[in-house]
Amino acid sequence: MDLGLVFGFFILLIVIGMPIAVAIGLGAVAGMALTGIHYSHLITKTFGGVDSTALLAVPFFILAGEIMNH
Repeated sequence: MDLGLVFGFFILLIVIGMPIAVAIGLGAVAGMALTGIHYSHLITKTFGGVDSTALLAVPFFILAGEIMNH
């Protein structure tokens, strides 16, 4: 039921013209408020997911391509 409410809120925000990135963020915050997850957990998971060597390879690959292009 909570998932349906969050998805409905997300769709509503897109229909009224909100940018998709903002709608995803507000949908996530609404979902966290409905399920009772503490906001500090979001920060921990976000920085934990970004701290990955596999994800770090992507911008360096793009940088290497730009360097070779010049």
